[in-house]
Amino acid sequence: MKYFFPSLIIVAISLHFSLGEFLNGFTEEEEDGTCQKPFSLFKFREPLSNDLLNFTVTANLTLAKSYIHGCYGDSLFDKPYLGKVFQFEIKIPMYIQYKITDKSDFLIYVLITDSKCDKRYECLTIRDDDDDNNEVNYLGPGIYNIILITSFRENPLYDDEALSETIGLNLSFLQEPNLDGSFKNPKPILVFKLNDNFTTDLAKNSYHTKLNCSLERSPSVVYSFSIQNETEMIVDIKLYSLNRLNKLDTVLGLTDANGVQIENWCNDDSSSIGGLSSHLNGVLTSGDYRLIASGYDSQTFGQIELEISRKINKMGSIGPIVLNETKREKFNGTFIENYFLIEFQCSSYVVFRYVVIPLTVSNGLKMNGHIKAYGANKKNKLDTILELRDDDLNIIPNENFCNDDSPHVGGLSSFLNVSLSSGNYKLVLGHIGYKRPEAFTIEFDLRNDQFF
Repeated sequence: MKYFFPSLIIVAISLHFSLGEFLNGFTEEEEDGTCQKPFSLFKFREPLSNDLLNFTVTANLTLAKSYIHGCYGDSLFDKPYLGKVFQFEIKIPMYIQYKITDKSDFLIYVLITDSKCDKRYECLTIRDDDDDNNEVNYLGPGIYNIILITSFRENPLYDDEALSETIGLNLSFLQEPNLDGSFKNPKPILVFKLNDNFTTDLAKNSYHTKLNCSLERSPSVVYSFSIQNETEMIVDIKLYSLNRLNKLDTVLGLTDANGVQIENWCNDDSSSIGGLSSHLNGVLTSGDYRLIASGYDSQTFGQIELEISRKINKMGSIGPIVLNETKREKFNGTFIENYFLIEFQCSSYVVFRYVVIPLTVSNGLKMNGHIKAYGANKKNKLDTILELRDDDLNIIPNENFCNDDSPHVGGLSSFLNVSLSSGNYKLVLGHIGYKRPEAFTIEFDLRNDQFF
């Protein structure tokens, strides 16, 4: 259904009624703007099913002195106030943003109730002393009342009964808000940190999503991260309730940058970490991702703790390589500029241009031979460094597993003479220097031990 701004009522009213008259019984003299006869926020009471931006309700306020049991529990709100009721219907879940449009001496409270003013959903304080103040309220489909309540600072030097002031309240109805931690504005996970922790809240007015493994739209926080080109990362993500009590029913999900959920990357209750917590683990290739930490249902509220660890599985166009019986092969490639700096045990340099090649020696085999790296133009002027590490990229304390400049190849090239038992390894080939390097060649000449 389409909505046009001419169909919206911009209301100018004088307010004279106490909220007690709205909520605690009504008289024959009651006017429009009460709970029994609320003003319609939209003309002809049309339901809203599309975004509506910057709709302003304008009210000319005058003083009504009494007391109300207002927004905060049953405590007495003992300031002068005014109030009026508007009603609206939304057909789909929406976020409402509120903001005062004109500076004033008044403090505005926005009370959201059901259509009868019987059930209170939310009370927000909308201040006019902060240009960035923009309160947000999440509501599911339904008919609601919005009650504007105002108070102001009394001044004994003036006749408060004669005071009046125009208040403008700006409302925007959005299906996708620009909240911190929403899909439009995700919290960034820094690309150069391999391990990170986050603590945040799942609240009633948080961003809401529906994941494949959750029951319904529920409070959520969206994070973003990227994996650079020609790179594979092993990613491990755990979501707990705060202090890891595992009592909050959480859900983890992963999508691409367009919000398409990635198959087999959604988890509700994880047996690996226990309780009602969630866990994701696997290999991801290059791309932009959205990580969604969510509650299982719409009533899951509380503090959550997110733990993320990443490690490089592969970097560059070469590999994985399986060493089985005999391997005599050459590969050409180019270095990748990386966010993650790496140090080699045989050099004092910190390297940011390198590739990571996964190697596997098949069960029961022991491979012997050499691996060498040099410039693809064979001039040996490319300053390379070569190191063999374990499958987690940890250094293996062995001087034969790292080489910078080798006399066996000459120049600035690298050479490893190795004996490898069955298992998984990572071969790291780096470039020393800041000048953009040329292409490289890496050469394998390895045989199973039984042939020696």
